[in-house]
Amino acid sequence: MRGFACFVLGCLVSLGWCTPDIMNSMHVAAEIGTTSKLAAMKCMLCHTNPPKRNVFGRDVEEAIETAKPELMTKALWHELALKDSDGDGVSNGDEVSAGTAPANATDKPTSKPVATDGDLIPKHSFHPLYVHFPIALVLFGVVLELFGYRKRDSGLRRAGWLGLMWGTIFIVPTAFTGLRASFQLGMKWEGQYLTHFICAMAALILCTGVVLWRRKGEVESSAYFGLLILAGLAVAATGHFGAMLVFG
Repeated sequence: MRGFACFVLGCLVSLGWCTPDIMNSMHVAAEIGTTSKLAAMKCMLCHTNPPKRNVFGRDVEEAIETAKPELMTKALWHELALKDSDGDGVSNGDEVSAGTAPANATDKPTSKPVATDGDLIPKHSFHPLYVHFPIALVLFGVVLELFGYRKRDSGLRRAGWLGLMWGTIFIVPTAFTGLRASFQLGMKWEGQYLTHFICAMAALILCTGVVLWRRKGEVESSAYFGLLILAGLAVAATGHFGAMLVFG
């Protein structure tokens, strides 16, 4: 009798992982509608015979244990959506969008889901489209400005100024799309993301200061070149921590 009680207690403890809050957070993060077949599956979306988990449930469990969030987040779902848990050739994200079970290889969309408004404006908010412009233009501008000053070449400094100006202009849409993407993906204001954000704001302020100082012509002040170098370092640091968020 005592052994049976321990077995029941063990089952209850293991079932504690799949709480209603976690299940509801999964529905919200994956945008599973209340009338969807997947919503009706409830625990069986991730389980075969609770507490035993299916292939999708094991992927969910691994993701939550690795990232250690309290609930399923949009950022975590974004990673899970790229996987194909049941190996049927259709990603978890496409299966959920089509209303088919991501743990059942025989239940899959007959065709690619039709694009929705969410597909037209992806969760990354086109941030990757803009991010390379300020990095390339500002850093190239800094190098040309410094090299042109050393060589006393006004042509190089003119090219450097144009790179700095356009790079700073592109920081604005880059920062906007980055913020929007962070909200869409449920990023938390901590760790590498917070460092990335601080560096980005510093880059925007420093680059704006350089452009405003330089707009009237060539500057020979050592303070200007100090600000110029700081701006370049801030842009490089922003790119570095942004890459760490994506590639680890």
